[in-house]
Amino acid sequence: MKKFTLMAFILCMYSTSQAAPNIWQDNFSQGFSLYSLQNSKNQKLTISCNSGGVLNVDHSVELSTASKAYASFNKQSSFSFIIDGKALEVPNETRSRLNGNDWNKLIAHLGKAKKIDVFINNKKMASFISAKANKAFAKELVESCASL
Repeated sequence: MKKFTLMAFILCMYSTSQAAPNIWQDNFSQGFSLYSLQNSKNQKLTISCNSGGVLNVDHSVELSTASKAYASFNKQSSFSFIIDGKALEVPNETRSRLNGNDWNKLIAHLGKAKKIDVFINNKKMASFISAKANKAFAKELVESCASL
């Protein structure tokens, strides 16, 4: 189950140095739509969406820094965001109704976000400014990454 998500995470980490800062990049790999945002400190936020219908693999959020990588499917890392001043949690699964609603709300806000602060275990780890907060991107993110 986690092997596919881990593989997508590794692919995202490999391409960290190729991304332009502050612009959402999108990619597709082995059934996953990958949306990533890199800041000027070379920190990278990646939303991995199971858009290919891979069984038993949920969506995830990953953050890579110069020295560490964190993933929302890892139970030891609690992800939360402040997106344009609004606090949102990353659910650890999207199949239940409550967590699915929380995931859909998070994705909708990320698609329109101008400023994103990432917290892991209640510690601020990274900040991002999005230069591509537009309706077309927000719609694509919501459509490809709706809760399972």
